[in-house]
Amino acid sequence: PYTTLFRSALKATPNGDCLFNAISLLVRGNELAAMLLRLLVAGELYFNALFYADHHVFVDTIRSNSDLSLDTLFTVALTEAGADECSKNRSKTDAVKSEALVACTRGEWSSFLHILGIASVLSKQVQSIYPDVNFPHSQNSETKSICHKRSSWR
Repeated sequence: PYTTLFRSALKATPNGDCLFNAISLLVRGNELAAMLLRLLVAGELYFNALFYADHHVFVDTIRSNSDLSLDTLFTVALTEAGADECSKNRSKTDAVKSEALVACTRGEWSSFLHILGIASVLSKQVQSIYPDVNFPHSQNSETKSICHKRSSWR
């Protein structure tokens, strides 16, 4: 594993489920919970779509980078299916629900919204480190801490 500043990179199976495989590795020590995590994130996104459609991380990012519109940033955080839904219906909530359906499908790549959902499902802060992706609005190796949603029923 690659280690830097108290962080270690773990090798997860690169089969489209890599986000959920990696989280399963962290939580359980193996990848057996990946599909369960997918389904939990799907439910989290679907039943809390309004919350994720207006998640504070988007507004906070816009405040620090005025070159980007809120709608553009939101669209970048989606899979192709979510972006298509957002463009078709002009509804962020419908786009989040589309992302929930993506989360139900084994082998489908995840989006940033799935990372937001993971934080809430685990009730833990998630720190993601983005490599250089050649996107004009990202910084190389940008680190972003994602706080979980506090549920009213907990």
